[in-house]
Amino acid sequence: MKRNVIRVFAWAVLSCATMLATEWTGWLTDQKCATSGSFIGDQHKRCVSSGQAVVFVNESDKKVYRVENAEKVKDMVGQKVKLSGSQQGDAIRAEMATRIDDD
Repeated sequence: MKRNVIRVFAWAVLSCATMLATEWTGWLTDQKCATSGSFIGDQHKRCVSSGQAVVFVNESDKKVYRVENAEKVKDMVGQKVKLSGSQQGDAIRAEMATRIDDD
């Protein structure tokens, strides 16, 4: 019984840890272009307008994450950003995005 309580507690702590706010650097783009390696430009906004899902591509490993609340960051599609939010699996719930200008 005591082991089960410890396991449940450990699982709860790990689950909460994945829901804490985290920051990533990468690109907000559309699902179709994310797989092609094209991330920057206004054409991505047109793709989103025509029904493609908004995704985030992590700069460090190029992993693609679905953005659950895309309306919050939709105006920054096609740009490199610093994204803060919570991750659960391959989805991110965005809190805020800030544009990054690479010169």
